[in-house]
Amino acid sequence: MQRYAWLEFHDSMWHLLADLSADPGESARRWVDRQDALYELMSEGWTMISKHPSGLTSRETGEEVYVYGLSRMAH
Repeated sequence: MQRYAWLEFHDSMWHLLADLSADPGESARRWVDRQDALYELMSEGWTMISKHPSGLTSRETGEEVYVYGLSRMAH
């Protein structure tokens, strides 16, 4: 069975969300750095299946911020 999740940027943090309607502020897992979040999640077996523009721009870099769709096999 496949499990799905989102990695979403909110309040200067990256949040792992298992439900699209979840409040990012209540996420159990958070990271400051996007690369750290993606590396950790990929090492746990998550695969990036989609990348969507969030409509936000990073204050630090001026780059567009994306939301990542993830999936992995449930154990």
